[in-house]
Amino acid sequence: MKQSRDEPISVELRKRGIHLSRRLGQNFMVDRNMLDFLVRQAHLESDDVVLEVGAGAGFLTERLAASAGSVVAVEVDSRLCDVAAGRLGGFENVTLVDCDALSKGHSWSEPVRRAVLDALRARPRPLKLVANLPYNIATAVVSAVLTRDLWFDGCWFTSQREVAGRLTAKPGSRNYGYISVVTALLGQARVVRVLPPTVFWPQPKVESAIVELVPSREKAALAGDAGLLAEG
Repeated sequence: MKQSRDEPISVELRKRGIHLSRRLGQNFMVDRNMLDFLVRQAHLESDDVVLEVGAGAGFLTERLAASAGSVVAVEVDSRLCDVAAGRLGGFENVTLVDCDALSKGHSWSEPVRRAVLDALRARPRPLKLVANLPYNIATAVVSAVLTRDLWFDGCWFTSQREVAGRLTAKPGSRNYGYISVVTALLGQARVVRVLPPTVFWPQPKVESAIVELVPSREKAALAGDAGLLAEG
């Protein structure tokens, strides 16, 4: 099926007979302005390597590929990988990985780690994470980022607003907990923008947010072995 850049993304998915999975936390960002906004937050350069977790049908991926040097796009749903492969066929700088992004719930799976290291192998380059994360793995992805197995210069991603609140919570607040401690110990997180359900398809029953997470080498050095807390 020919892919249109003009019709609504939700319409294109329906034409393809794609029904998204609640079990996999699939809610596509279908607002093109918000997709562009998310990419702009990362200030991508032609040298950057980007990891995208939850590539879906490739709508965000094609925007990342147009700005970054290399994109490793990971999608666990093989149906969507097939759609993304067709959409991204013109981009030579995209590696599409059909697998679970995480291993044992809190660390990068070997295919993802290998693909990212291959993209970085030529010479040291900035590594960034930019993603419309599946709702059910946002906290686990943050934990994987903060283990420092792969060093990220910055991360920009969507999550449920409640999760964003936990990542940015201050001591003594209602949302303060384990992931709040680990995030503050090893980096800096902030909510960039709150997103209404209408930005996504299917529409979730909760608000979402774009989060910026910047791991800190200085904090990591001071934390020492305490950084292992991120492995949960």
